[in-house]
Formats: sequence, C-alpha cells, structure tokens
Amino acid sequence: MENELLKIFDDDRNQIGIASREDVHKFGYWHEAFHCWFISKVRDTYYLYLQLRSATKKDYPNLLDITAAGHLLANETVQDGVREIKEEVGIYISFHELIPLGIIDYCVIKEDFIDKELAKRIFI
Repeated sequence: MENELLKIFDDDRNQIGIASREDVHKFGYWHEAFHCWFISKVRDTYYLYLQLRSATKKDYPNLLDITAAGHLLANETVQDGVREIKEEVGIYISFHELIPLGIIDYCVIKEDFIDKELAKRIFI
C-alpha cells in the first residue's frame, strides 16, 4: 500500500509529478482522494452512514470514517473512485448514480504524517 503511486500537486492544484504514498505523507504533497458519503432520508430524518476503520489500519485505526474513501492512484480519475465503494462496503454503484459536490482541500499535520488531500466529495 505504501508503494501506491499518486499524482502530486502544488498549492494551486497544478500537477507537479507522481510520488509513492509513503513519500506523499512524509513530505506533505497535495494528492487526490475519493470521498463518498452515503445518506438516506426516512420520513423527515436524514441519516449519514459511516464506517468503522479496522483496528489494523496504519492511519486512524478504530475510528469512524467516511462511508467509502481512498486515494486515487496516479492512473485513475475521479470516476475510477467508485472502486472504493465496492472495496469498502461491497456495493457496486455507477459513477453516474452519484452526486458530485466538488473538491475540498483537507489537511492534517502530525509529527511524522502530513495528509494534504484534494478530496473529491460525492454523495449518494
């Protein structure tokens, strides 16, 4: 997983190259992520579905997370991000069934981990 190759970007969202996932988080490069939030409405109440991250995950173990999310690889587009939905929650959905919400910059800095994501946010 640390050897995954991701596109990296400058602060103006211009692609400046490709780097390993390990280097992306070590040096704090901006990179693309796919975030898909599942919501539903029952009567007059809206529900947002979260997933519990595995205890074995390196980043944020045992915490609640986005319904389905992950890094977009260097050879992928946001449309390819639907694979995360299948991988994480076992549901196949066509990209055309999703509602795009745009890109949100997301940044978390810890001692030895810098996560600077250009999060492609989607609702279903």
